[in-house]
Amino acid sequence: MKKIFTTLFLALIPFFVMAQTISLPFSYDGGQKDLPEGVIQDKLGSDYKSHPETKLKFDKKGSSLTFHLPSHQGLTFWYNYRENGNVTSNTFHVQISTDPKHKIFSDVTPTLLQTNRYVVSISAGVTAVKLLYNKKKTGNIGIGGLHIEEVVPFTITSAGYATFYANKNVRFPQGVKASIVEADGNGIKVKELAEQVVNANTAVLLQAKAGAYVAEPLETAEGTANTTGNILQGCLEEKDVTATAGQKIYILNKGSKGVGFYWEMGTGGNSATVQAGHAYLSLPFASGGAQGFSLVDPIVTGIEAVETPNTQDAPIYDLSGRRVTHPTHGIYIVGGKKVMK
Repeated sequence: MKKIFTTLFLALIPFFVMAQTISLPFSYDGGQKDLPEGVIQDKLGSDYKSHPETKLKFDKKGSSLTFHLPSHQGLTFWYNYRENGNVTSNTFHVQISTDPKHKIFSDVTPTLLQTNRYVVSISAGVTAVKLLYNKKKTGNIGIGGLHIEEVVPFTITSAGYATFYANKNVRFPQGVKASIVEADGNGIKVKELAEQVVNANTAVLLQAKAGAYVAEPLETAEGTANTTGNILQGCLEEKDVTATAGQKIYILNKGSKGVGFYWEMGTGGNSATVQAGHAYLSLPFASGGAQGFSLVDPIVTGIEAVETPNTQDAPIYDLSGRRVTHPTHGIYIVGGKKVMK
């Protein structure tokens, strides 16, 4: 009897299965019979054959296409849209949901990029996106060229600077200035870019108020700024970089002369650990050369090299005042100053 009761009790427990999500980056330009995992269609008509760029046919009231999203920090969603016949205005909707069960949706406003091509920005926490034809009277709608890609998050510290590197074209938000770094004799100079768009595999120096930001991926647009003289080098993954003969490695940090590019503490400039999505400088070094290059002004046309005190042999202490012989990554006290290792 106990076994039967247990079986009945378990049968009454609601059985909830997590929906399959799409894989990112996501691209699809096919028809409704071959939809990838994580994409659910409802009441779609037979595919359009005359318009291969918009095969998916929304031809009934309630026709919809829902994308179940994986965990993300923000997305950009592109799609093609074509009206066939006299479609009543305000009957096609792009909707998002933060409901884990995808029951509650709210409208968002897409942006027209070019003829028949739209884009939607999707914030973190959104679990699903739905394309819905909810009040058909006349006309049908074709959808295609679906592409969903993650934004690129980055952080500006209280110092007001960061380096950035990505393998996709991106647009930075308003208030974020992007610059390249060029060689200037024995020093370096910072050259601000005139636009907010930076091309893939271009390392840049960013300046903005402290905070967390995201760079929006661009599907086709490219930056037009000349970055030929840029000497910043980027890493997509965390990497231990070793200087070649006659060179030193400089990373963005806060040194004795303020924020700038300095040797990593304890390496003599011969190596550095560069975080994923960040950049460094590898520069020629002669005896008596600079151990750092200070960014004195927010955006400058020229920055002279400045020598920093040699602290690599000074005692190192953690924030509790205990001496550390073999420091790992973190904040330490060296020469009476806080430094990041």
